Amino acid sequence: EPRRPPAPSPGVKLRISRAGGSVRVTLALRDIGPRRTGGEGEAKEEARSRAVWGKIDALLSSYHLSPFGMAVARRWLQRIADPSDQRFRCLRAHVLGELNGRRRAPPASPWQAGCPEILPNLTARPVWDAAAFPWLRAFEEQIGAIRTELMSLRGQRGFQPLRVPTG
Repeated sequence: EPRRPPAPSPGVKLRISRAGGSVRVTLALRDIGPRRTGGEGEAKEEARSRAVWGKIDALLSSYHLSPFGMAVARRWLQRIADPSDQRFRCLRAHVLGELNGRRRAPPASPWQAGCPEILPNLTARPVWDAAAFPWLRAFEEQIGAIRTELMSLRGQRGFQPLRVPTG
């Protein structure tokens, strides 16, 4: 029996529509007023929700995530679905494009040709000023403790150092 998809966050509605033989997925704010109970409308909404989550699971599976990673990604996608939250607008557009079969944005530079994941309207810089990330300071202040914790894991089961291919 297929696993029931997680319910979307309150106030978020997943929609699926068909036009000209293609399927389009959209995320929208839900009216949080009284809900209908029972009947054909609810059954259709449940079927649409299952179809949308099926597409989402297929997309996440393409990233070869572990079951835990899938659960985290599903929860995270619910969180970014709210269109009023502008922090995630570029990523939301990218995910919706993926779900609707538009695999990638056009490269902003010839150097990006062939990059598998290009997010539209996301600023790409080879070097960023640390001042652009105020939260980074807390990590920089704890670098000694972070290094000590990492080095204490060496030799333990599951630890794998970074291996960069050569040649």
